Amino acid sequence: MAGRAPGTRTFRKEGPEADGVSDDAGRDRDLTAPRALRDYAVLADGERGAIVGPQGEIVWMCAPRWDCDAVFARLIGGEGSYSVTPAARFVWGGYYEEGTLIWRSRWVTDEGVIECREALALPGDPHRAVLLRSITPGDAPARLRVSLEPRGARRPRRRVAGHRDGVGAGRAAARRHGRPA
Repeated sequence: MAGRAPGTRTFRKEGPEADGVSDDAGRDRDLTAPRALRDYAVLADGERGAIVGPQGEIVWMCAPRWDCDAVFARLIGGEGSYSVTPAARFVWGGYYEEGTLIWRSRWVTDEGVIECREALALPGDPHRAVLLRSITPGDAPARLRVSLEPRGARRPRRRVAGHRDGVGAGRAAARRHGRPA
C-alpha cells in the first residue's frame, strides 16, 4: 500500500467498547486484557529481550539476562509493568525499522499522532539493562500516561524528572542480593 512504512501493521480500534481502553472520562485502561500474540513486538540486544504490547506496555522482560527473573511479567499474569500510553482514546499500530529490532509504536488519537521508538541497547555493564523509549508527538502536544513498577524489587528506587519543553527522563533501579539490578 502506498505511503505505508515497510512492516507497518494494520491499525486496530481501541476504546471502552473494545476492551477497556479509557477515554478522557478517566476510566482506567485494562492493560491485562488478553491479546493475540501477533499484537506484540519483541525488542532484544543479544543478552536480554522485552515484549511490547499495543498499548505501550512492556509486558515481559527478564534482566539483566534472558535466564534471570522477570522484571516485567504482565504477559503471564504476573507483577511488574512499564507503560507509556496515550491519555486519550487511540488507534494503534507499529512497525520494525528495517533490518533491526527497533520497534516504532504509533498511536493515532483525536489530538494527533504519537510515535514511540523503542529498543534495548547493549549496556557496558553486563549486570544492567538499558531500555530506550523516545516519544515523538505529531503537530500537537502529546498527553501520555507513564507507569513504572518493576517486579521483585525489595525497595525500588524511581526517579522521574520533568524538563523544559515537555522533555522528561526516568530511571528505576532495584536492589537484589545486595547489588543494584
